[in-house]
Amino acid sequence: MNQSERFFSFEEAKSKIEYWCAYRDRSVYETHSKLESYGQNQEDIHKIIDYLKEYNFLDDERFVNSFVSGKFRIKKWGKKKIYASLIPKKVDKNLIAEAFQSIDDDAYFEVIGELIDKKSRLLHTEKDVWKKKNKILQYLLGRGFEYDSVTTVLSKKQL
Repeated sequence: MNQSERFFSFEEAKSKIEYWCAYRDRSVYETHSKLESYGQNQEDIHKIIDYLKEYNFLDDERFVNSFVSGKFRIKKWGKKKIYASLIPKKVDKNLIAEAFQSIDDDAYFEVIGELIDKKSRLLHTEKDVWKKKNKILQYLLGRGFEYDSVTTVLSKKQL
């Protein structure tokens, strides 16, 4: 029997989930799902989640802010990809909108420019400028950046 199939007592589950939440920020929904996988009933799950919130192990606002910040600064994802990744975690859309406000527009366009330069260097053998721009555009759209933002920066670049 693997660990995900094992059922834990209330105290074991509380201790394990406390450590799990302390490791990195988690959403309430993720934590709820994890507790269900530990075999906890709904009443115990709510008690544990209330405890985690009370002792600041669990906070959706903090989770969303760190998720948005990390995915943008470290992974260099666009807002669309970040948003799409947060939806399955069932966090409040208002929290997502607030977290997006923390991304400076200049920094956002700067990241787009850096990614354009990086992709352009990788496509140095492509002689057709239109094809090269199209490949760069597709790359950035795949990373979750908005079409208008990408084309604005791309139009200013010399390829």
